[in-house]
Amino acid sequence: MTTDALKEKLKELHAALDGAHVDAELSELLHVLDADIRALLSKSSPGQSGESGLATRTQTISARFATKHPKLAPVLSELTDMLASLGI
Repeated sequence: MTTDALKEKLKELHAALDGAHVDAELSELLHVLDADIRALLSKSSPGQSGESGLATRTQTISARFATKHPKLAPVLSELTDMLASLGI
């Protein structure tokens, strides 16, 4: 899995969110997650030093999305899988 694929998945998530009505709390969680992933991608060697919580948070948000926005949940699920494949 490459970081380019992860960036593309983030773009896909943003596109899917544009048409969805997401509550403020979930929206804030997604913005923080997005910022954390972008910060991770800017590092030269992802998968090191304290990023294990990122995958867990992604899974938690994905589970919340599954109940409120079942059509968007697969994108987050794929994002979680991508992070895991990068060793995060």
